[in-house]
Amino acid sequence: MNEEDVEMGNMENMEKRIEELREELEEVKKMVLKWFEGYKEWADEMAVEMFVDDLDVVDPYVRRLYDLGAISRDEYFQFLAFCDNLVDELKKLAGIETIDWRFR
Repeated sequence: MNEEDVEMGNMENMEKRIEELREELEEVKKMVLKWFEGYKEWADEMAVEMFVDDLDVVDPYVRRLYDLGAISRDEYFQFLAFCDNLVDELKKLAGIETIDWRFR
């Protein structure tokens, strides 16, 4: 096996790993949707606050996927918009427009 073969193998492994990480983003979206469905049953201010807290835990992980080049800038910002839309929908279901974050 020559150096070129080793490089080619490394590239294939890296491409495979990036694809696995991209699939991980889809799994994170599914998890966020499950959380949303659970909090939707409560549909009050506390549910919104708890959902936002959960999203605060996920964001650094997805940001890391972006920093590693596993997802594109567009994919990262689409994920953020996806989360924002769910928060807005939950707030609408709870009948609230704003949340007092002073004690957060």
